[in-house]
Formats: sequence, structure tokens, C-alpha cells
Amino acid sequence: MLLYIFFNEDYEWNVLERTKIFLEIFGNLVIKEQTANLIKTCASNLFSMTTEESESLISNLIDVSKLTFREIDDLESVFKFWKNDKLSFDVNLLWEHRLRKHFKQQYDSRENIIDWDYHMKLLSKIKIPPNKDCIVYKGEYLRWRMTGVAFGDVDGASCRGNRVLGSVEVLNINHQKVPKWGYFSDILTGPFLSYGVKSKNKELFKKFNDKYKNTAADVSEYNVRSLIHQYRSHTPLDEAQDSQKIMEIDESSVTSQTAKTISNSLKNFKIMFLPSTTLSTKKLDRKIGSNIKFDAVFLSPTYALEIPYVSQFLKRSCGNSDFAEKFESLSLRKDSAVELEFGKFSDGCLVLETADFILDFTKDQTEALREKLRELCTSSKLQAVELDNVEYSEYMIYTNSKMK
Repeated sequence: MLLYIFFNEDYEWNVLERTKIFLEIFGNLVIKEQTANLIKTCASNLFSMTTEESESLISNLIDVSKLTFREIDDLESVFKFWKNDKLSFDVNLLWEHRLRKHFKQQYDSRENIIDWDYHMKLLSKIKIPPNKDCIVYKGEYLRWRMTGVAFGDVDGASCRGNRVLGSVEVLNINHQKVPKWGYFSDILTGPFLSYGVKSKNKELFKKFNDKYKNTAADVSEYNVRSLIHQYRSHTPLDEAQDSQKIMEIDESSVTSQTAKTISNSLKNFKIMFLPSTTLSTKKLDRKIGSNIKFDAVFLSPTYALEIPYVSQFLKRSCGNSDFAEKFESLSLRKDSAVELEFGKFSDGCLVLETADFILDFTKDQTEALREKLRELCTSSKLQAVELDNVEYSEYMIYTNSKMK
């Protein structure tokens, strides 16, 4: 859904409008009615993408053909859920239920516990350059922990539940296992860490009286807006803007013709979703073909044990790769997190997500996971990559060869 919002050309949104919609769907449990109607329309188009031949930009960018029939059915059921606003999805009740289950007898003291989590877990664990601390304000963190809303003002009777954040769990009801739609995702860390704690623009992290002048929501909006601006104009955002002009992006350079030119660059890329049920079996060879090699493979900690097998599908180009040229033709970078400069790799790289941002993990548990990932990668004869100018990384990157 987020990729669809980012790349879709069916709507005449300017950069700011697209940014607001992106963040609202990404980080808010409650959304505006207009956004909810947009999700229904987008879900219909995404459903068609999985069931019919399509020449749309998203269908050419994303490949779900290698998923199992079961996974395709699950994907279609998700799109149907997004479209079906007649199916009950009371997000406020679902959020409160999650909070009551988490806090238990301490529910009435939840604000004090959230304050403890903020100071003793979030601030002490996440220390990000340049100031070696976390820009997330207590007020915005508390608001999200209490209501599930992180970005913008969506209060009001016309607001509806964000079905994109819904998921299915199999619950035991009357001694029977029944799949139920609900909210079973994060209620502890928050959506700020994805786009709101890092940026190439250091103006965002200036302080006044030892407090940040901007919030994590401001940084998130700048980063997403910068990405969209760069995609649509093919020019990077000027990082030398003063603090009064941080959010003033020149949209006169964004034209449909420019966006079309950049869209053509995306034809050099393909995002393929691998079937999770066959990662460690020879079925994957038959499913995607043993000759297919990937320029980059992303794995979450859940699939860490599959590293030795998945690494066999990394591209081995013997130092001669055209991926750098493809990457440079797009010229997109992610200001908000680690800058994954794939163009530097002559062979395929494996990007591993760590547990550094999981608040309930202790320092020992986090480091134990990193050590396990290192062992698996080393045993698979992969080389660790040290990212330039990155002092804090939520990713570990390994490749088949040295960087150029």
C-alpha cells in the first residue's frame, strides 16, 4: 500500500499531500474518512494486480508470482479486508484491549509506566548521531502509546480505523481455533524510528535550551517529503536550507514528464517476495529457478536461520556488475535510515535487520542476536560490510565480495 501511494500517478497530489497521506497510513491507527476511501480504491487495484495481468508501475516493480498459492490467497484476503468497510474493525476498542492485556492490573497507571518506558528504554537504548540521543519527544510518544496516532491531527467523529494496520491471529474461542481480524502489531516502540530519528539534514537536529527544535514527526515528514521530491524531480533536496525553510520544498520542479522519466528508471528494478514456507527447502529452487540471482536480499530476524540457504541466491558477478549503473539511474537515497548504497557492491548483498529497536530486548539479548547473525554469515562465507559515516546501524550487511 505504501509503495502504491509513493509511486501512483492516478492522483494529482503535490509532494506535501502525498507525504501526509503516506505518513497517515503508515503510522496512524485512526485515519481521516477521505484516506479510508482512498485505501478502498487502492486495495481494489492491488487486488487486480494479484489476480490479473497488469502493466501498472507497481505490478512491474513488485513480483508476487513466486509466492505459494496459499500465500497468494492470504494476500488477496488482506486486500478484500481493506476494501470491505462493512466488516467490523473498531480500532479504538482493539487498541484499548491490547493496552489492558499489556498493562494488566497496572492499566490505571499506564501513563506512569509509559513515562518509565520512554526514559529508561527508548532514550537510553536508542542513541543516534549527531547528538547521541533520541529526538522522539515524550509528548508524541505518549500520544501514540495511548491512542495509536503518531502523525498529524486526525481527531474527530469523521475518522475511521486504518485497515492497513489490521492483521489476522488464530484465536481459541470455545475450544475452537478461529481466525480473527484485529490489531496485533506494535504497541511499545512506535512508528517514529523508521523515518523520524535520522536524516542527512542536520538542521533538523538543532537544539535550543538543550531541547530539539523539531520533533520526530517533523523529521519523518521532511524525510518522506524529501524522498518523494527526489523521485518526482530527480534532484536531491537542498540540505543547506535554514531552519525556517526546512519544510519548503520547491514543487515547481516536479512535473509529470519528469516523474515519467524516473518511472522508466524503475523498470531496471524488481522487488520479488520469496515464499516464506519454502526458504530452507529445495522447493525454492523449483519455485524461482536456480539460475536467478539477487542483487540484494532482505531478511528479518525471524528468518535468521535461513541465511546459509538464502545466501546461495546472491548475485556473483566476479567484479563485473551493472547494478551500480541501474542504481545510479534512479538516484534515490533513504535519508531517514542507513544509506544502503548498493551501487558500491560488485556482488549481491544480504541486508539483515537487527533487534536494536525492540525495546523489550536487553542489551545482552540484542548483542546475542547480532553475534548469531555474524556466525551464520561467516559460516556462509560472506564478508561484513562497514558502512561509511554510520556510527549506529539497525542493519547488518554482508556481501560475496569486497566493496569497490
